[in-house]
Amino acid sequence: MDGALPESDLITGKAPPPPERAPGPKRDARPEPERAPRAAGPEGEIRLQDALRVLGAEWRQILLVAAASAAIALVILLLLPRDFTAKTIIMPQQAEGSFGGLGNIAGLAAQFGVALPAEAQSDSPELYASLLRARSVLTPVLRDHYQWTDDDERRSGTLTQALDVKGDTPAIREDKALRKLRDHMTVTTDDATGTVEFTVVTGFPALSHAVADRVLRSLTEFNTTRRQSRAKAERAFAESRQQDAKDSLDAAESALATFLAKNRQFEDSPLLGVVHDRLQRRVQLYQQLYQSLTQSYEQARVDEVRDTPVFTVLDPPIVPPRPDPRWLLLKVPAVALVAAMIAGLVVLAKSGLGSA
Repeated sequence: MDGALPESDLITGKAPPPPERAPGPKRDARPEPERAPRAAGPEGEIRLQDALRVLGAEWRQILLVAAASAAIALVILLLLPRDFTAKTIIMPQQAEGSFGGLGNIAGLAAQFGVALPAEAQSDSPELYASLLRARSVLTPVLRDHYQWTDDDERRSGTLTQALDVKGDTPAIREDKALRKLRDHMTVTTDDATGTVEFTVVTGFPALSHAVADRVLRSLTEFNTTRRQSRAKAERAFAESRQQDAKDSLDAAESALATFLAKNRQFEDSPLLGVVHDRLQRRVQLYQQLYQSLTQSYEQARVDEVRDTPVFTVLDPPIVPPRPDPRWLLLKVPAVALVAAMIAGLVVLAKSGLGSA
């Protein structure tokens, strides 16, 4: 029989293998559902959770770097020499020129070919801010001698020596000292109050006070010299114009006297009356001009020898009673924070997350 088992299989009790089926057309397998791709950021982007995991694993190392950096910064700040600041506040005054009272007759003088100088203007705070950094004001400060105490040792010398400026020639040393002095000075202006504040910072309290006081005196000397030079030029101008005005006044008075001598009854003639009025006005105008120039000449002579300052010292410099604050509570934590950030970036870079 076709369905009977072979004798060998009956003896062993094994089931025969299933009969082979003839190959037929395969049925199409159902396509597996596509899985949603994992969200990925741009190439090289550090994922926040991975970065936090790496940083959390190395927090001890980062904290150690921050603490060491803070300790080093603290030691350096404590070992650095202390600074002492001397502060001064001045207020420029209204500048008075010799010809300040000629504004009303300046047009009148121009009619006769006499050019009067403009009325003096007040010096602005910005002008004094520039003067305080000018070479002409600071050079005498550099060349003056000072005394200061360094490690309980009394020392003296020029400011170039005090600033420990090196150079091959005196000119080079002075130029370097000038730039260094400007770095040690701070000049600010207040337009609302019209004041100028300048500070001098050195490593010695007595030296800071002496330099600030010398800068103030040098500024006064410069202003006095400038004002006296201007007054001298105005005096020479007023003196020359005064003589010209005197000659013009004499000529006008002579013309009026000649007219009156020839025309005793000019009131009866309208034409002669007009000529008389014109000559009379000419005499009066030259009289006003001559009087104003005479006053200006005398005022210029006074200004030429005047040595009063043209600014008011609101806050004179004093010896600093204490050194400048070092701001340790701000600088040390800032150094620690920066060091921790750098250490964190290094850790991320070593882990491969920082490579892009």
